[in-house]
Amino acid sequence: MSDFDLINDATGFANGDEFGSDEDVREYFFPHAQREMFGDQAEQDANLLREWAEKVIRNRWHMA
Repeated sequence: MSDFDLINDATGFANGDEFGSDEDVREYFFPHAQREMFGDQAEQDANLLREWAEKVIRNRWHMA
């Protein structure tokens, strides 16, 4: 499984509209935002979410 697939399976980041900015990505990967979207199923590790956000930004995955 690729990093893209792993991150998307855990967060659904590529299932909606493309992100418009780096800040949009970081906000999406914030633990509170993940809990609001996915409840108890959400990834809660802030360090892991931050790492994933930076990987998405670095690779420009699902970004306008």
